[in-house]
Amino acid sequence: MSKIISILAVLLSLLASPAMAQTAPTAETAPAAAEEEGHGLGFWVETRVARGGSEAVVYFDRYVTDTVGFYAQVVKDSAGYASVYAGPKFKIAEGVEMGIGIGRERNRGEASTMVRNAWVFIDQEAWSLYATVEKGNAGKWHKAIALYKLTDSVNVGLMNESFLGTGPRVEYKVAKDFQVWGAVLRSHGKATPMVAANFTF
Repeated sequence: MSKIISILAVLLSLLASPAMAQTAPTAETAPAAAEEEGHGLGFWVETRVARGGSEAVVYFDRYVTDTVGFYAQVVKDSAGYASVYAGPKFKIAEGVEMGIGIGRERNRGEASTMVRNAWVFIDQEAWSLYATVEKGNAGKWHKAIALYKLTDSVNVGLMNESFLGTGPRVEYKVAKDFQVWGAVLRSHGKATPMVAANFTF
């Protein structure tokens, strides 16, 4: 397990390098991007730079039937945290998906431990909502993104993330499979600006 995480960490650290961060873009949410019609292999990759560090995510999903599939995700950040988990995903209704997964997480200098994950994604004509929660020995963590589709290329809304707070988020679709976004989250008087880029393939 630690060997797999080490290999993935090296690959992801390349994605999260400052050079990539300055030129890369981002997508709305992993489930949304990976399920776009005409999408290729099913991968969604994002690199994010915020005050205090960077983070890279590789997400993969595939539907086996019209309503049941699976997903897997690897996360690595510059503070030494890494996680990998996978599980089933379900299409509950038109524009509504959810997934539940289990895997391992590791903080720098510590042994890996179990982590559990659940997420829901609602995609409607004018708005979307993505929410995810993780629970492991490192504690609970959550992220929620609510967006209004201003144009075909621009989304605006709010983002909330554990430890960072809540604030505005703006997304710009550079190309079909390539997007950038920025947000400023506030918690207890502290602002955390961030920029990110993601792409699908």
